Amino acid sequence: MPAPLTSNATSSAPPAGQARAVLYMMFGGLAATLGNVFLKIVAVDMHPFEITFFRCFFSLFLLAPILFRHGLTPLKTNNFGMHVLRGGLQSFGMIVSHWAFAIAPLAKITALSFSGPLFATLLAALFLKERIRMRRIAALVIGFSGALIIVRPGTMDFDLGSSLALAGSVEFGFTMLVIKLMTRTESALTLTFYLGIVSTPITFAIAWFVWQTPSLEQLGWMLGVSACATISNFLTAQAVREADMSVIMPIRFTRLIFAALIGYLLFFEVPGIYTWIGGTMIFGASIYIAYRERKVKQSHPLPVTTTVKAKAYLPPV
Repeated sequence: MPAPLTSNATSSAPPAGQARAVLYMMFGGLAATLGNVFLKIVAVDMHPFEITFFRCFFSLFLLAPILFRHGLTPLKTNNFGMHVLRGGLQSFGMIVSHWAFAIAPLAKITALSFSGPLFATLLAALFLKERIRMRRIAALVIGFSGALIIVRPGTMDFDLGSSLALAGSVEFGFTMLVIKLMTRTESALTLTFYLGIVSTPITFAIAWFVWQTPSLEQLGWMLGVSACATISNFLTAQAVREADMSVIMPIRFTRLIFAALIGYLLFFEVPGIYTWIGGTMIFGASIYIAYRERKVKQSHPLPVTTTVKAKAYLPPV
């Protein structure tokens, strides 16, 4: 499950910390890819809607130990309505993303998922009136061009899986707008717990229409999906704490490499040249936009009272 992550790192992180951060990010990408592999395996016999429900349901148990440490403090909120909105958005995002991974090649959907930050930047400019200058506009154009290269509308490559993956990226953009507003008053733990609390009943209501009682083996695979997502979020959080985003973000590209390799070995999927070209363009544009946003924040630092609550959020696994 996508989890909000807090960044305490600075660009002056020591080399040892940066090396650990690179490893955390790399293994976090591997965990995310393995979760998608488990999803493809269990999706042969189970509907992606039901898989999404069990991922959310199991995540509550995986996160439960945190309550033993922090008590009920993370559940205190004055913005329950916003949590419901965010949970509904991400429930939709998880459903379409799981559906996409279930029916389309791993590498292709992984490459398209990199476009999430591009939509977030565009929507922030449209709805939050954030200023984006020509260099970031150029990066957006390059990134969206990469997505078009992958799906190539009008060809057989523009299939249901591609449409679902792009819908998930658009959802990511809207979710980031909501999270950006909520982090003014909500902690990372509060956001994490309420995502599970809200998304579990929503996804259950949707899964009910395609429900089939899972076997123990299928429950095991779905527990693996949820566990891999949780591990990936944890490792990514560790990476963000250890080093600056400019150091660790390029390592996310290893997800495409892992997806291509595992997809070939297990499912005999051979990524086309368009997937590699388009994925590189999308990822490069996302990295540049993140770099420019960091430079702008350094040039125009936020007031002390605001930076105390500032959070850094990464794309969903």
